[in-house]
Amino acid sequence: MVENGQVWIKNRKFDSTWIIGPHFYAVIAAIAVYPWIQDIPVMPIWVWFALVLCVDVAHVYSTLFRVYLDKNESRNFSTHVWLIPLVVWFLGVLLYSLSSILFWRCLAYLAVFHFIRQQYGFFRIYSGKHTVTSIVAKIFNHYAVYYITVVPVIIWHLSGPKEFNWFIDRDFIYYQSDFGVTVLNFLLVILVAGYVVTETQLSLQMKKINWPKNGIYFGTLLIWYLGIVYFNNDIIFTLTNVIAHGVPYLGLIWVYKGRNQQNYNVSFFKRNSFLIFIGSLIALAYIEEFLWASLVWKEHLSVFFLNRSQVFDASPVLLSYIVPLLAVPQGTHYILDAFIWKIRDSKHNQWTSLLGDSRGYERA
Repeated sequence: MVENGQVWIKNRKFDSTWIIGPHFYAVIAAIAVYPWIQDIPVMPIWVWFALVLCVDVAHVYSTLFRVYLDKNESRNFSTHVWLIPLVVWFLGVLLYSLSSILFWRCLAYLAVFHFIRQQYGFFRIYSGKHTVTSIVAKIFNHYAVYYITVVPVIIWHLSGPKEFNWFIDRDFIYYQSDFGVTVLNFLLVILVAGYVVTETQLSLQMKKINWPKNGIYFGTLLIWYLGIVYFNNDIIFTLTNVIAHGVPYLGLIWVYKGRNQQNYNVSFFKRNSFLIFIGSLIALAYIEEFLWASLVWKEHLSVFFLNRSQVFDASPVLLSYIVPLLAVPQGTHYILDAFIWKIRDSKHNQWTSLLGDSRGYERA
């Protein structure tokens, strides 16, 4: 919706709390807890349960509400709905058969792309219809979210392995270069300064400050720089990474669900109940993580009331089918999310948001 010329996904209060706010909640929490957790070598199981299972894995299954449970959308994306999971599994089996590290590496880079595109999507929504035209302004402003996310990731690659990883140890390709890190930090300062200058000019031109757009920009900058570059801690990385990505996405799906309530195939999910919505996602995440724990990782067993004698030792050949199968919801979520949020507006020859009045939500 539009309030006083400003685009919001739902309204100012909701967006400030559930879309923009989580970036700053996570940053404040990370800074506050770091003195107490900096020397903790292993993430406490309750932290893993709250952040990874209840937010990160759960938000993946919200794709069900966006596509699979919506009769109109499942019809619009009928080919993709069933073909993509099969392709994801097939490619996963192929990659894992060649090398398990190759499988996780490809999935990790796909995840990074997905995370970056989500931030860009929110940034473009809140930019509204006001676009910059000059090449310099586009570099510093239009593509601003790309450099504040890509540069920290490249710095991570040039810093060598850290105390955290995306999925598994060394799933990224590292090349140690202190000089490269210094150059990239300097470049990031220049690019951020360029954004501040061009955004100030745009604000003066429009005679107002675009608070949500700048909230997403600076929230993203803090999350990606502090979580990846400044701190070197698994809990901090998980906290910033998961909260700033998963919570806004769940908020986005909740708005979509509310606006398309009548389209759901199952009457149970037509109820406008947040408990049903989030409870069903956590239940599915719990089942998935139970399978990961009992079949693959053999970790966090107490959460699932298991012990070592109750886990299944699969052969390497069997794992090459099981692991890609368990990763299908994740891979499907990454790929479907690249295009489910936009439709082709033939009249204006541009992508427009499926959420209503918002313009410019470009996800792929």
